[in-house]
Amino acid sequence: MIRSALVGSLVLLAACGGSHRQVQDAPRWQTEKQSVRMEIVKTLLDSGESVRALELIRMMRVDGVDDPQLDMLQGVALRQQGLSDEAERLLLKAQTRDQRNPAVYRELCVLYADDERTAEAIDACHRATELNAADAKAWNNYGFLLLTAGEDPKAAREALQKAVEIDATVARYRNNLAYAQALSGDHRAALKTFMTTGTPADAHYNVGTAFERNGDDATALTYYKRALKMDAEHLYADEAVKRLASKTTEEN
Repeated sequence: MIRSALVGSLVLLAACGGSHRQVQDAPRWQTEKQSVRMEIVKTLLDSGESVRALELIRMMRVDGVDDPQLDMLQGVALRQQGLSDEAERLLLKAQTRDQRNPAVYRELCVLYADDERTAEAIDACHRATELNAADAKAWNNYGFLLLTAGEDPKAAREALQKAVEIDATVARYRNNLAYAQALSGDHRAALKTFMTTGTPADAHYNVGTAFERNGDDATALTYYKRALKMDAEHLYADEAVKRLASKTTEEN
């Protein structure tokens, strides 16, 4: 199915990147301890355990840790808690202190996307790709935002293609690329790519959604019916066929 959005797993993984800098020299034991605790915070955020992450961050602050990487991670934790304003303040602080850390821009991108500030999200994701052209997550998020905004389908497809070229192991990247291919009219390529992420029935259903989004209900219905023929228990395709059939009846 199409589950192509800037959601949890992408967001949390994005938080783990970026450089780490000591603001001031510290004894080796203290530096190593700080590094270990930073990694624990990242792991907690990857697991969605933002409350525990914030508690560890609080302890690090009490110990005098003052680092832009910690600012960023605290911003991520606050975003996970739904505190967008405070999260943005911390992320912008991290950005000011470490202006060439792509992870900060990647996190700002996700925050702005969550808040439906699409233009700012696109700018932040684009900046992340400029700072690290090998960041598949940033390319995927950038391409998906362009795709959903409908602003530049060609650029969206190119960005999503870049994400897959960098890391083809992530099914979500391939799924997003397939949807971009379908929306741009390259349905054969879309079917082929979709089949790497699901069943043939799923692939035909997904291509059908692209036709429907582009206003071609008749062709969308054809693809939905093909999906049902391949899998009679495909609930999404069944619902789509019934929905479009009902729509046609109402229009007539």
